[in-house]
Amino acid sequence: MRGKTKTVHTALALFLAVAGIFPAAAPSHYSARAEEEIPFEERAVEDDLEHVDPDLYPLDEKGRVSIVNFTEYAYSLNALKSEKYAVYLYVYNPTGQEITTRENAHVVNMAISYKSDGTPEEYRNLSLTLLDASDDWRFLKFRLTNSEGALERVRTYAQAHAGVRRYDFAGIQLHGKGEAKATDHPLSATYYCTGYSHGYGADSTAASTLSVRQDVLETVELEIHQTYYRTGLSDLGAGHYNQLSSVYFSVPSKKIESYGGLYAVKCEWDERKTTPIIVTNDADIYSDVLAHVGTTGEGAAYSIYDQYHSSGSPNITSARWGYNVGEDFIISNDQRDVPVGYVFQSSLKDVLDAKVTSEEIIEWIRARNYADYLFLDDVDEGRTYGEQEKTFYADEPFDMISFETTGTWFEKFAVKWRDFWNGTETDLGQDYLNVPPIYNVTEKDFAGTDSANAQALFVNDSDIGDLERFYEKEKDENDVFLLRFAVTDYYAAQQTVLDPEKLIQIVDDESTYMAQETMFLDFDVIELTFKKGKNETVIPVVANPIDVVGAVENPVEADDTGMWVFFGTVAFLILGGALIIGIQVDRREE
Repeated sequence: MRGKTKTVHTALALFLAVAGIFPAAAPSHYSARAEEEIPFEERAVEDDLEHVDPDLYPLDEKGRVSIVNFTEYAYSLNALKSEKYAVYLYVYNPTGQEITTRENAHVVNMAISYKSDGTPEEYRNLSLTLLDASDDWRFLKFRLTNSEGALERVRTYAQAHAGVRRYDFAGIQLHGKGEAKATDHPLSATYYCTGYSHGYGADSTAASTLSVRQDVLETVELEIHQTYYRTGLSDLGAGHYNQLSSVYFSVPSKKIESYGGLYAVKCEWDERKTTPIIVTNDADIYSDVLAHVGTTGEGAAYSIYDQYHSSGSPNITSARWGYNVGEDFIISNDQRDVPVGYVFQSSLKDVLDAKVTSEEIIEWIRARNYADYLFLDDVDEGRTYGEQEKTFYADEPFDMISFETTGTWFEKFAVKWRDFWNGTETDLGQDYLNVPPIYNVTEKDFAGTDSANAQALFVNDSDIGDLERFYEKEKDENDVFLLRFAVTDYYAAQQTVLDPEKLIQIVDDESTYMAQETMFLDFDVIELTFKKGKNETVIPVVANPIDVVGAVENPVEADDTGMWVFFGTVAFLILGGALIIGIQVDRREE
């Protein structure tokens, strides 16, 4: 399918490349002919680019990906003829890196709707189909996968703009073969098409009148970083925390000066909830679980139970989740057949102090190619499973679900009672209301201690240093923003390890804990909206997608809540009883 690249010099291509009007790209188009013998879809990329001089597009490790050729193929107002309609992009891949042929692996960020004045008002990542590539992978031929959707959009635009069709391409994500993530490359190109190819206009015998004009599209390139924050106690009970997931990035200050403050951010991601993540300091348990990853642990040397409970009779022994579950166990929450997806070993004597970093977890899932057993087939109540896109607005604050907003007054009393005796202070979430989703970070946000700064910004303590360094690096020419985009449930609790035959505890509770959290895979920012007065300006984004994953740690603070609710009850009754007795004594004395 791929052959040797042909060498054909064109004065137009040379002039444009030398002049720098379209860096490393010679824009042109192919005029479709109704009587073509070879379907355009099947033509080799070299044949379609026979007018292009390959010497102008050398292999270069530092070169920039760009569009060599854009083709609007077979546009027609005739319903039958328009069945052949398609949009083709010919891409210069200067590094020559081989890319995957997997379906839906490559996308282009493209305008999908327009304002009345013809400017784009919304962008979306649209799938590309790889049709062909040169032997050295320098030239790639793509078709916009959804031709029907593209035809509907350009017809709508043409009806409002005297027959002109407009295509806006912000960036293209190419997924290198063997790479964990796609890389986004700026295209920053707008194409205006008028006329028709031979055979596709009102007069089928007329010569081609198709004309294509290219302009530069304004884009903004972002470097996305992730962080997370966990609140205090959750109303879901012991072991549960509320997790706020965020990303941060910088925007050129000149954009804000020109267009106003950052008003909205449109993103997309693939939302998943993990299967159980085991963390242990016992080498034998680690080896045993590692050998059974992706299974429920049947036949393992150990049995591991979450929220294990037994009255002494196997018939009423229960757990929330189990690894190598005994036949008589009652497993709640439909967790009986949930496999263990992860296991990590710690050298700490008390594993409850152990932490598994975000980087370690991401490395684990990528090494296993995002296998199905790493994720549940559902997510938290109120959340959406799988691929999705959402726009966040600066003037739409949200409430983080917290113990302050969901806990009863009596539960709060119990926690305060515990803090009184322990000499501690629990954050019950008084500051978790009306949280702005888009936050402009400033110098004053780093005036306090790292811990205080992290608390105020809702950033994990381990990430506040990275955020401050990023701010210092960017602040002279850019504004730094935090985007807080999701509140989910994080669960972690120590596990009970039993002998699977005798069902007796053989390892202490401080050896092993289990966690589950929500991950946001292939998180990507698609567009930014700026607002000055009543004027809104949408600018598409070029940014590499990332996996947003919080670190795993054991929230031991929540594990004894029930105990302190009990003691709080006792204390309340004692204090209440003393008060009643005191009142009665006073009355008798009267």
